[in-house]
Amino acid sequence: MEDTRKGWMIGAIQLVYVIAVVAVALLITKSLSPDQSANASAAPQASSDAAVDLNVLQPVAETFTPTIKLNGVIQSQTQTNIAPQIGGRVVYVSPSFRPGAEIKAGELLFRIEPADYELGVEQAQANIDSASSDLALLEAEAEVALQEWQELFPGQPITDLAARRPQIAAAKSRLASAEAAKKTAALALSRTRIIAPSDARVLSTQLNVGQVVAPNVAVGSIYALDSVEISAPLSTRQLETLQPVIDRAALIRPREQSEVAITGTVKRQNATLDPRTRLASVFITPETLAGLTIGDFADVTLRADPVEDAMSIPASAFFGRDEIWVVVDGTLQRRTLIRLGERGETAIVRRFDSGDGVVSLPPVEGYEGMKVSARMPVEERQLAGGRNAG
Repeated sequence: MEDTRKGWMIGAIQLVYVIAVVAVALLITKSLSPDQSANASAAPQASSDAAVDLNVLQPVAETFTPTIKLNGVIQSQTQTNIAPQIGGRVVYVSPSFRPGAEIKAGELLFRIEPADYELGVEQAQANIDSASSDLALLEAEAEVALQEWQELFPGQPITDLAARRPQIAAAKSRLASAEAAKKTAALALSRTRIIAPSDARVLSTQLNVGQVVAPNVAVGSIYALDSVEISAPLSTRQLETLQPVIDRAALIRPREQSEVAITGTVKRQNATLDPRTRLASVFITPETLAGLTIGDFADVTLRADPVEDAMSIPASAFFGRDEIWVVVDGTLQRRTLIRLGERGETAIVRRFDSGDGVVSLPPVEGYEGMKVSARMPVEERQLAGGRNAG
């Protein structure tokens, strides 16, 4: 009995000891937790208060003339099919009416045998002579009939039938028809000679002497020399830079003959954008066709008006296509710039507020309002001092 009581007392003491140890551990943990959270919250604060050192520079103001380089295609506005308006056997083909040759306006391209059409003119003339004779006979008969009527019925008006008026009207109609037929025959005869409608270059033809051609069936194709132009696509931003683009001078270099430089003028602009590429197109008329071949590619250079409020900055300052960081009162601020062109590793942009300087190398994790310490390199400070003194 005494041993049992002694064992119970020992167990109770052990239980109290365990409870006391756990309670002390909880108190210690609770007392330490606020300090750790305070330390944890203090760490970011200390980090956010620390300014990041960045190199800045001042952009250089200048006057810049944007140059736009485009890739164009040499083409003709229209192509003309050469087709005779009458049919017949070909008796002559001009040596110039061959693919690649140039022809002059009014030059004879080929001739159709005229014999049948000459006979048509002669037949029409014969019909005119016959109708004129019939009309003259009727008019003479009408005069005789009028005299007889006046003798038989003095003072009474002669009837139309007795005066041969219907017959004379019909004879005049036949004469007019014969004269019109002669004009038609003469027109057909003139069409046996097919001439060039304008100064042009021959694209294709296989016409030979002895070949029989049909009316309104093409026997070749040409394009007018004054219809040659260069079509060049460009972006809407490039188009805005070049405004006004109409009548702007252009320099054209055929891709296969880069040593040839041809001047030209922008004459037209597409009314709509290409639905696939969202690009506009301008059409340039060259001053000469020397070295230009339809279907060939050409390099086109257009110069915009000089921009006086331009600035140059290193291309490395951009962290996006058009975005840079500037420092204003010790914090980062974002600027979206308008690019005008490039010169090596330097970007030319429109004037902007550069604050205390442009960040030359954007920080990897930069953000708007980030605290920074701007440092200007010695050579940049010297350059800036010279600009300020000037």
